[in-house]
Amino acid sequence: MRIMSSTPFASLALPNPRLAAEQIRGILAEHWGVDGTLEEIGSSQDQNFGVTDADGRRFVLKVANPHWRRGELDMQNRAMLHTAANADFDAPVPVPARDGALIVRACGHDVRLLTWVEGRPLCDFGHLRAPVWRALGRLSARSARALAGFEHPELGRDLQWDPRRCAEVLDALGDLVEGEPRELLGRAREAFTTVAADGAGLPVAPIHCDVTDYNTVSGASAGEGLPTGLLDFGDVVRTWRVSDVACAAVSAIAHDLDDPLGVALAVLEGYHRESALSPPEVNAFWPLVLARAAVCAISATQQAAVSPENVLAERAVVDDWAVLRALDGVVTVLGVAASRAACGLEPDVRGAALPELLARAGCAPMLDTAGAVAIDLSVGSDGLAFGAWSDARALAAAVADGAGSDGMALGRWGEIRIEPGPPGERPPATLHLGADAFAAPGTDIRAPLEGIIASHADGEMWLECRAGETVAHVRLSRVEPARAAGDRVARGDVIARVAPATRGLLPPHVHVQLCAAPGLPGMGRPRERAAWLGLCPDPSVLLGADVRAREPRSAGRERDRRERVIASPQRLYYDEPPEMVRGWRHVLYDADGRPYVDAVNNVAVVGHSHPAVVEAATRQLRLLNTNSRFLYGAMTEYAERLSGLLPAGLDRVFLVNSGSEAVDLALRLARAFTGRRDVLALQGAYHGWTKATDELCTNPIDRPGWRDELAAHVHVAEQPDPYRGRFGDDGSRYAESVRRACRAAPDGLAAFVAEPLLGNQGGVEPASGYFAAAYDAVRAAGGVCIADEVQVGYGRTGESFWAFEHEGVVPDIVCVAKAVGNGHPLGAVVCRPEIADAFDRQAPFFSSTGGSPVSCRIGLAVLDAIERDGLQGNARQTGTRLRAGFERLATQHPIIGAVHGRGLYLGVDLVRDRETREPAAAEALAICERLRDLGVIVQPTGDAFNVLKIKPPLCIDADGADHLLGALERTLGERAPRR
Repeated sequence: MRIMSSTPFASLALPNPRLAAEQIRGILAEHWGVDGTLEEIGSSQDQNFGVTDADGRRFVLKVANPHWRRGELDMQNRAMLHTAANADFDAPVPVPARDGALIVRACGHDVRLLTWVEGRPLCDFGHLRAPVWRALGRLSARSARALAGFEHPELGRDLQWDPRRCAEVLDALGDLVEGEPRELLGRAREAFTTVAADGAGLPVAPIHCDVTDYNTVSGASAGEGLPTGLLDFGDVVRTWRVSDVACAAVSAIAHDLDDPLGVALAVLEGYHRESALSPPEVNAFWPLVLARAAVCAISATQQAAVSPENVLAERAVVDDWAVLRALDGVVTVLGVAASRAACGLEPDVRGAALPELLARAGCAPMLDTAGAVAIDLSVGSDGLAFGAWSDARALAAAVADGAGSDGMALGRWGEIRIEPGPPGERPPATLHLGADAFAAPGTDIRAPLEGIIASHADGEMWLECRAGETVAHVRLSRVEPARAAGDRVARGDVIARVAPATRGLLPPHVHVQLCAAPGLPGMGRPRERAAWLGLCPDPSVLLGADVRAREPRSAGRERDRRERVIASPQRLYYDEPPEMVRGWRHVLYDADGRPYVDAVNNVAVVGHSHPAVVEAATRQLRLLNTNSRFLYGAMTEYAERLSGLLPAGLDRVFLVNSGSEAVDLALRLARAFTGRRDVLALQGAYHGWTKATDELCTNPIDRPGWRDELAAHVHVAEQPDPYRGRFGDDGSRYAESVRRACRAAPDGLAAFVAEPLLGNQGGVEPASGYFAAAYDAVRAAGGVCIADEVQVGYGRTGESFWAFEHEGVVPDIVCVAKAVGNGHPLGAVVCRPEIADAFDRQAPFFSSTGGSPVSCRIGLAVLDAIERDGLQGNARQTGTRLRAGFERLATQHPIIGAVHGRGLYLGVDLVRDRETREPAAAEALAICERLRDLGVIVQPTGDAFNVLKIKPPLCIDADGADHLLGALERTLGERAPRR
């Protein structure tokens, strides 16, 4: 390595200053009259200390690297003062010494004291979501606005961090590494050359040039990670304005190496919304991101070499090379196209023009597609049911069913498909960038225009055709070549043939893709839809048939549409909810074809789209569906099956449409039987949305004002929670509040209603002996006991079919719903005969569609599936696997205070402090958002909304459970500071 002192890289050969703490104390006392505690703060080239004086005031003392000239330090000071005077965010300013100087000379170094900017540095956070990165982009734009008009002679100095110097830095330091790292630097430098060539067209301005996670802080009043202040003005320089947002993007990417493009685009969007970039600046953004990452990586390598004791530099080497590798995995033309799309520009001007240019040039169809029909192979296709996308035979049948008169079917361009395989932590590439022509093996494929066979290998061929001055790249896959690489071909020449289906699941076909650049893949991620389809435009002209799929509505537009007609109290999961399109077993698929482990859907007890349930509903709908006052066998058959699963004596069945209706009816039954009105429920309970059930709601999330709204006839018993309750696991002591309520009811108690497993609390197991004591007290007072099994019954706990069986009690009335119809609106109330008879003496009952023929056939199919598929046993086995995994994570992460529940009704209780057990509600929501990013659907519950509820379909398998555990482990690990 050769670095001369006259170059802008002289500082790279100088180690950080290393003054002792006593020297620092002396400098502070002598020059500023400050005495206080010190804490060394990392720096790549300087030496920094946090200082807190006796009055609690905080400062930063900066000991400059010997490389910095006085003029440069003065420029930094003036830049801070200029920014602080013009900014709408916090920024430090220099503190004058006793003699008024802003820079003092001490111990052979230039030293400054700066005000402290309150907040937590973004580098102290782990994973952060897109709103934070958009805010970082906005801050970058605001900092440039605050520096506008700033002038200083040193603004034009040579600086290694000036992006215009990228090539010089890489050339000067490149021989520090070899092999793969050297290749990474070379590719970044190559991308930078396009910017350097067009650099004269880029606006120049004074910028901070280091708006990074190290130098931005988030104040306590801001949302998690939202930046409120900017530090470290050491790199202020006059350079390309767009460089600021590129620097910010590189630092953000370090927080999510799996999604470098998504993170970078979020930063870019934030900047562009705050301060619009010109088209040349947008074009330069992605190459500058690569260049900045390369400079950071090689500079960190150099700094670690000259300052081996600098732990910060050592860690930076690992982090910065990881960022560069992540960026290198993004196709450069995609990075540029996606940046343009994010800023409202045509993603790729060349690509947009290709179809018309080819048509003008007289492009001929590559296959005979007369009579061919475009078929639907999308995520929402009617032809792909019951996991057909993972079954070659089912896929072949779907293609054959949709084929045209000549037997040819066409798979559509721009279609979002399901990629076979289980959910993963990264969204799969599901956007089809070409078109498929399903044809017999050996079918000829012809050149559309005169061109050259650029390459062919492993069933893939690239053809280059010239349309005027533009080269079109045509990608063919699943083919056998008929011409050699390098051959020139004429329009209409046979260049390949459809290959036999030797790999993949689709039947024989040729994938035809029109590309603006060579080497592009056949599938892309839907999130970059505009960019990918700009680079790979509509190939209809190559096939002589319309192969365009209809453009899907975005989840954001679907949400806007919903909010115009759906009443606002009907809330959605997630800040930015995905649109769900399909479910299969324990997996949900969104409109992008992204699979998620569904860990929250106790409604789909036997799994989404269960074939037997679908068949039962379809058959009965074809046969009869009418109101429940007609005589038909399905109702009796279902009631017999249901009552046969309950203890003797519980044999009178009412059929309704939902859990709310079931509990509401159970209350009416109890009141009719006892002649009383007063009802007892547990604190934190939720039993439905009808008026009668809502009166029992004491959950602060669902009914925040319940204490003020509590009706005189509603009594509330203490929650028998062994974890948070005051009596621990002593059920008899909690039952005392039940006895008090029985005594407090002026005319006696009608009923006590509770979940035998406290589902609404996240599967909390009631204190030992509680329900036996509570039921005894209620019955002694003449009341009846209602078990709400809507969430926790039907084999979910694994060990028994009903949750109350674990408690060793038998209720008088049982309410079920949700699971009984596998998502179809069906509920039931089962009671003792004398209770039903008492109700009958007052009035008849009917529910028009409750217990309809279709509902009852579905209910029977669900019971059959639970038994036939061994789902109760799976709930026990897989639930044990999950619980053990959660308990293992609890030993590693103090945020897990407890693990609740049994079988496949579990709760992970999150706390801020294990001693105080303070609920971590905000953290729970953030964790659920991150889990969704990683392909898992989980939501919080409990009085404080801090318990992760785990209640998946009972068919969830070991792979699904392990993915859930792995995603949670990663999410909890990411909450640690990045550095």
